[in-house]
Amino acid sequence: MASYNFKNVGIERNSNELKTSRTFESHYGIKTPLTKGEGMLFEMSNDFRKQINDNLANLIKTNNGERLGSYNIGANIRPLLTENLAEDDFAEVVMTRIKTAVSSSMPYVELSDFEYNMGKIDIITGAAPVLITLTYSIRSVNIINKKLSVIVQPVS
Repeated sequence: MASYNFKNVGIERNSNELKTSRTFESHYGIKTPLTKGEGMLFEMSNDFRKQINDNLANLIKTNNGERLGSYNIGANIRPLLTENLAEDDFAEVVMTRIKTAVSSSMPYVELSDFEYNMGKIDIITGAAPVLITLTYSIRSVNIINKKLSVIVQPVS
C-alpha cells in the first residue's frame, strides 16, 4: 500500500481557499535606484505613471554600451560633457540624441520642451554635470505636459 502526505497536494481551482489566500498587486517595473524589496529581490513600482517617468530618466542617463546586450540603448549624453561645443551646438546635439533614443525605445512619449543648465566645470576632468529638464506627454494614458529633471554626471 502506498503512503502519501497531504502537505504536497494542491488546491482545486474553484476553492474559496484559493480565492482568499492570495492578493496580487500590479507591478510595472523595478524602482531605481535599486533597493531591496519586501518578499522580492528589488522594490517594485505599483504606479505606471511613476514607472514611465523613471524609465524615461534612465533612458536619458544611459550611454551606449552600458546596457548588456543592447549597445544602442540610451541617449549617450555623457561623452558630450567633455566636448568643447558651443552652447547652441550642445543643446542641438543633446536634443537630437534624446529624441532619437526616445523615438526608438519609448515611441509613445511626445517630447515638447527642453532646458538645460551646466554645473561647475571640474578643473581636473574639464567636464561639468548638466541638469536636463524635459516636458513630455503620453496622450494614451492622459499624461500631459509632465516635467522631468535629470542630472547627467561626467565620468569621474
